[in-house]
Amino acid sequence: MSIKIDQLIAAISETESNGVLKKLDPEILSGLSGDKIIGTLQRLCCLFAAEKDTCYLEIGVFQGLTLLSTALSCPDIKCYGIDNFAQFDPKKENYSIIKERQNKLSIKNIELINEDYEDALEKLPKYIGKSKVGVYFVDGPHDYRSQLMCLELILPYLHENAVIVVDDCNYQHVRQANRDFLVTHPEYKLLFDAYTRCHPNHMSSEENYSVRKGWWNGINVLVRDIKNDLKFMLPPTERSRDIFENEHKIHPHFLAKLAPELLNITYMMYDCHLKGIDIQADNRIKEFFKKMDSLSNSYSILGYKLYKQMNTFSQNLLTRFNRDEERQMYHQKYISYFQEGIKYFKEGRLKEAEIAYRKVTQFNQNSALPYYNLAEILTKKGKIDEAIAAYRKAIELKPRTASFNYKLADALVQKGSLEEAIKHYQKASELNPEFPLFQRKLAEIIKLHQEVSERPTSK
Repeated sequence: MSIKIDQLIAAISETESNGVLKKLDPEILSGLSGDKIIGTLQRLCCLFAAEKDTCYLEIGVFQGLTLLSTALSCPDIKCYGIDNFAQFDPKKENYSIIKERQNKLSIKNIELINEDYEDALEKLPKYIGKSKVGVYFVDGPHDYRSQLMCLELILPYLHENAVIVVDDCNYQHVRQANRDFLVTHPEYKLLFDAYTRCHPNHMSSEENYSVRKGWWNGINVLVRDIKNDLKFMLPPTERSRDIFENEHKIHPHFLAKLAPELLNITYMMYDCHLKGIDIQADNRIKEFFKKMDSLSNSYSILGYKLYKQMNTFSQNLLTRFNRDEERQMYHQKYISYFQEGIKYFKEGRLKEAEIAYRKVTQFNQNSALPYYNLAEILTKKGKIDEAIAAYRKAIELKPRTASFNYKLADALVQKGSLEEAIKHYQKASELNPEFPLFQRKLAEIIKLHQEVSERPTSK
């Protein structure tokens, strides 16, 4: 059996008219979702129940309202829920609440995967075996990256007619992630989207009751459109960079870890302002400043100056490339000796600098800069022939570098090879015609060569 687009549309249309498929006892099942979202999940699962080796998967279980409601209405399909209960669970009781509700309702077809969504999705066959996900409900972390990764990581495990239902699409960044997924995966289409006027928490009690019967905080329904039956349609988004630029502004900041608390304090301060309350002596502000002091002290202990945008420490990050371990080890040694060479050269320790750069050229014979730096050191030490050989190697590896040709020409002048020096001064001038020094030096050496040529030879 193959699920048709028309069947999916019919399931959503029926939900629009009738709400949930199976009435639920609010004393047992409660949570943060709308009846039409639950009804859609229930009806979609019933469509896929006849499909062999097919399951329902949900990211973000909270206290089990959608997972248990879906499993209860469609006992013939296995229902999985992924949640590590890191959010919205201050008392660490949500897992127990779900299990208690499951027992009360005698539901046998659910399985909780108590892991971070990313870890779970990366090894999903461990949990679902060879089954494919027919209905996929995304209600996990709603930051842009998590939203997009929830869509990307599931791709290998989706049924050929899979339906993806994304919750909380009133949020612009959620819609943006959905849009970006659809643009980069044209085999998937937006089948249906519905939104509420605002988040339910901002509504009056009457409006809140209405959206609990409806689409709660907005949904997008995506389908895999193999036959290209649907038109290309995208969720509404704004072409604004502010939301993503704000994310960057927060994370490089040394206060990044305290940003959520700072926002809460800002709300508290504004609330006090509206009520005419003096906030100068509020303990929450004092405690927050203590945390700032602690962060500042930790940077000082590490030897860093305190700047507001400095949260980019990378001393423990390796410089590496995607090769085998032995080549990575060689690359690390190359970097280490290269840095030593720079250090010794700046300190005037030419002997140590020469040794370091010779080691660099042993570890990487295809990089021009180490040969050039070695040539500079050899020139200062008066080893002109060796310097010329090193300059030639640098030019061989990177022939269109003006400074390499210019420095080789200087070394050739010291050796007395004026004709060849002129050729390399000319080359440097051709490669960088806007640098006047090259032109002046070329003219100077041409004149010198003429003078030398005109000198009478001794008999």
